Amino acid sequence: MLNGTTVNVGDINVLSGNQLDDLEVALVNVADNNVNLPVTVQLANLEVATVNTYLSKFGITVLPVNVKICAAGVCV
Repeated sequence: MLNGTTVNVGDINVLSGNQLDDLEVALVNVADNNVNLPVTVQLANLEVATVNTYLSKFGITVLPVNVKICAAGVCV
């Protein structure tokens, strides 16, 4: 599911190194657990995972409105 998926987080510092790895692991775990769900549900779950990872791993509060996840021409 993650192939061709973009994740944009507005108004937040750029991630690097281990932060990117942590976010990728969280997103892959969600994607792997949601492969049979409709794409909009999968993308919404990726959005939640992004918000939760920023808070739990980086101590950064991100509002869902600042996260845009897109795949196959569908965005949430």
